[in-house]
Amino acid sequence: MKRESWMLEPPKGGLFKDRNDNQQKIEKPPAPVQTVREMNPFLNPSVQKRPENYDNKPSLSWQAKKIQRTIELAQETGKSLLEVAEDRFGSYEEFLKLREMIEVSKMKPSGKKITEEKGKKVDNLKLNKDEDPAILEKREKIRLLEEELKSARKDRRKAAVERIEYQIQILKEDINEYKKKKTFTNPDDMDIQTMLQMERAESRHKMDRDFLSMSSKVKRNNDDTFDEIQETRNKKLKNKEKKIDMNEERARVLSKEQKTIEACPFCLESSFFDNSLVLATALKSFISIPKTGALHPLQLQIVPIEHIPSMLHGDEDLWDEIRNFKKCIIRMLASRGFTVVFLETCIKFNKLPHTVIDAIPLPGDCINQVKGYFKKAINEIGSEWSQNKKLVDTFEKGLRRSVPKEFPYFYVDFKLDTGYAHVIEKEESFSIDFGKSVVGQLLGLDATQWRDNAAVIKDDLILDKRISILKKTYPEYDWTHMLNDQ
Repeated sequence: MKRESWMLEPPKGGLFKDRNDNQQKIEKPPAPVQTVREMNPFLNPSVQKRPENYDNKPSLSWQAKKIQRTIELAQETGKSLLEVAEDRFGSYEEFLKLREMIEVSKMKPSGKKITEEKGKKVDNLKLNKDEDPAILEKREKIRLLEEELKSARKDRRKAAVERIEYQIQILKEDINEYKKKKTFTNPDDMDIQTMLQMERAESRHKMDRDFLSMSSKVKRNNDDTFDEIQETRNKKLKNKEKKIDMNEERARVLSKEQKTIEACPFCLESSFFDNSLVLATALKSFISIPKTGALHPLQLQIVPIEHIPSMLHGDEDLWDEIRNFKKCIIRMLASRGFTVVFLETCIKFNKLPHTVIDAIPLPGDCINQVKGYFKKAINEIGSEWSQNKKLVDTFEKGLRRSVPKEFPYFYVDFKLDTGYAHVIEKEESFSIDFGKSVVGQLLGLDATQWRDNAAVIKDDLILDKRISILKKTYPEYDWTHMLNDQ
C-alpha cells in the first residue's frame, strides 16, 4: 500500500502553530505612539520642561522638622532661641551642629535632575561661601542678638541696646576678618608685600576692636550708672508719695478724732462736757452722774478719761481704777439695801464712740431674777446660726480673756467681772439701750426712762436734787482721796 505524498511531508506547525505565532507577536515591543495629551517631555517636545534648579530630593527629616519647630516655638513664646534650643537639644552647640549638618545636606544633590545632562559637573562656586562652621555659628549668634536688640528697643532699655549693638558689631568684624584670612594663600607662598598687607590689616582691626571695646565699656558703665540713679530716684519718689498718702490719711483720721472729741460729752476738753456732774476723778477715769437715761436716782457712770471705744482698749492701770470705782459703788448701794449691775455696750467703732459703764441700782433680793432675765434675753438675740457663742460666762476667765479686743460686745457685770458677755455680729440691728431695756422691764418702768434720745430731763430741779444727794452720799465711800494723800 502506498501512502499519499502529503503524509510524507515534514510537519509545518501542527496543532500549536497559532499559539507559537502569538507568543512571537507578544515578545515584540509595541511601536511608540505620540498623543496630544502626552506629559512626558522626552516623548512630547511641546511639553514645557522642568526648571533647571528643580531638585527631586525627599522631604525634610524629623530632625529638620524639630529644628524648624524650635525656631517657631522661640518666636511664639518670645524667648530667645538660645534658651529654647538648650531646653530641647540639651545645649546650644548641639543645636548648631545639627543645623549645620542639615544645611550642608541641603546643598548636596540627592539625585540626578531631570534636565541634567550626562557628564555635567556640579559647580562648587555656587555653594554657600559661609558654609564654614565658625562663620555659620557667628551668623546665628548675630541673628539671636538682633532679636534681643528689637526687644530691648521696644522696652526702651538704653544700656541693653548699646551692649547688644556692640556685640553685633564685634561679631561682624570677626566674620570679615575670618574671610580676609581665608582669601590669603599659604604663608609659604606669600610674598613680602602680601604679608605686610595682612599684618597691617590685623593690626588695624585689633586697634578698632580695642577702641570699640573701651568706648562701649565706658558708655555702658555710664548708662548703668544713669539707670541706677534713675531707679533710686524713682524709688524715692514712690516712697515719698506713700509717705504723703500716709500723712494725708493720718491727718484725716486725726481731724476726725479731733472733731469727735470736741463734740463728745464725756471728754474733759470738750465744750459739751458738764463738770458739775463729776463726783470723783482718778488718774485715768472718773465717776459721774448721768444726765439722761437714768433708771434710778442713785444711778452712776464710770467713764475713762481717754476717748476709747471699749474697756478692752484700756491698760492695766485703767482696769484697776474701774475695779476700785465698782467697789465703792457696791458699798454705797449695799448700805442702802440695794444691789447693782454694771452695763457696757460697745458698738459702731467706726464712729469713734466713748465707752461708758452704767451702774444701775436694783432691789437687793432680785439679783438671781436679773441674771435669769439677762440670760434669756441674750440667748434670744440674733439668729440661730450665729458664728459666735451667744452667751459668754465671764466667771472663770473674765471679760478680757473671753472677748477679743476688736469685737463689738455687750457686757453685764453682776459682781466685779462676773457676768455675761455677748459678741455683737449685726450692729445695725442691736439696740444701744439693750441692757437698760432688760432692767427697765424687770422694774416695770416706761421705755422713755431709759432711752437716751427720749429721756432728757427737762426739769433742772430734779437733776439738781440728784446731784445734791449723790455729792453728799458718795464721798464717804470714795477711794480717790488716797491719791491726794500720796
